[in-house]
Amino acid sequence: MPQKVSKQNNNTAFNDTIAIADYEANPQYFYRNFWEGRTYEHLSEVHALDKWLKRIIRTYNVAYRYRFVLDLGGGFGRLLPILGQYARNVVLGDYSLKEIKSGADIYNQVIKQGVEPSFVGLNAYYLPFRQNSFDIVVSFRLLHHITHVDKLLQEVFRVIYPGGYMVLEFAHKNHIKAVIRALLTGNFSFFKKSVIKQKHNPQTAQGLKDPTKDNILFFNYALSYVVEQARKAGFNVVGAQPVSFLRVPLLKRILGYKTLLKLERLLQMFRFLRITPSIVLVLQKPAAIEYVRRFNDTIYDILRCPQDRGKILINGKQLICKKGHSYSFVEFEGFKIFDMRYPKK
Repeated sequence: MPQKVSKQNNNTAFNDTIAIADYEANPQYFYRNFWEGRTYEHLSEVHALDKWLKRIIRTYNVAYRYRFVLDLGGGFGRLLPILGQYARNVVLGDYSLKEIKSGADIYNQVIKQGVEPSFVGLNAYYLPFRQNSFDIVVSFRLLHHITHVDKLLQEVFRVIYPGGYMVLEFAHKNHIKAVIRALLTGNFSFFKKSVIKQKHNPQTAQGLKDPTKDNILFFNYALSYVVEQARKAGFNVVGAQPVSFLRVPLLKRILGYKTLLKLERLLQMFRFLRITPSIVLVLQKPAAIEYVRRFNDTIYDILRCPQDRGKILINGKQLICKKGHSYSFVEFEGFKIFDMRYPKK
């Protein structure tokens, strides 16, 4: 249920009712099942991410073994195999521990490739990490569950190293089908809005509800709005990449995903065609001349209390900050999740 968060001595805290998109609201639902039959969409996103990570790493002077990447809202680790090609230390963060637990086979796969994954249960508005912890933060399919885009981007900005990047995918309000629909129906107010709340069937759509209104938390944002919020948070905008040009059920049935992907790769070269249902926005935190880069960090070095950002001490299976806020470990199939969620339902 939504939780009232009182103001604290914490730059992240804000006095508001936060509706948390919790995939554990429906115990029968698993996000992994959503991707069955969506190979084209998945590989379109992987192609865009891979292309931008290659471009970032070419100009980023930090060795593979020292890089830290956060997959924010990463669920079952769908993107972990591609992220592991660019960083040894990948932190998978999600509010749903159930979703994190469902990806054990993927985690075992990337460990064989030399990746050292860590798993953190977290609230994206209260990231439990030290300032300047990550070289890259990747977030796909999360922003459509976020009501406070400004607060999310401020938190991500805080935990990225100066000179580091965020690769952010979001559901694009002004995609071609939505624009045509608005024109044909005379819904001209559509073009004045920065955000559209999608209506979904609670019985079938992604297993989560906005408990304040009994509706699904799913938002489509205008590119201009997300860019505006990113700049306010302090980011520089590096580029915007349209993704999933051919997300049409009929085309998927007729052509198949392999043909669609060949066409997709060609179309992604035309970045000015911002007519797609997904956009990948690449942001950079400006570098600070006086900043000294930390090396040899582990997950234990960068974990912080999400309430006061104090250091975390380990006491048995408990994680405790100096002010007494307590968190815990959750073990599954040989892995360990740091449960740092705040507020916690």
